[in-house]
Amino acid sequence: MNYNYLIASLVGIVLPHLSMAQELSLQELPGVLADMNELVLRIDKGDEIPVEFILGGDMISMKQSPENGLVTALQTFYIKLDPQFLFSKDRGEWHSFDKFFTGNLGVSLSATDESPDPTGEISFILEKR
Repeated sequence: MNYNYLIASLVGIVLPHLSMAQELSLQELPGVLADMNELVLRIDKGDEIPVEFILGGDMISMKQSPENGLVTALQTFYIKLDPQFLFSKDRGEWHSFDKFFTGNLGVSLSATDESPDPTGEISFILEKR
């Protein structure tokens, strides 16, 4: 996972919510984050988070990743960078990604008379545990 991209995206969403926000370049961001002991980001319901989709491994890889993807937060939640990502609904209980979310990963392959070339679909559904 490209953590620098995700951190920059999340900080870009959160900075407008901070009353004492300072202006940073992307080059300065890693140094600022390295100096912080803990950073908690609030993701408000309705916030849009830019995402980069990466699919790879030793069996398959994506030739061309979709660009400009946006994920919309359906509920308010918090992400703590400490140094791993921890997630919370109330800032009281913190959980790793795999303990906070559950979900389904689906794969399908189809072809139709109108489009005889096989088309693959990957679905990834996340729910709060």
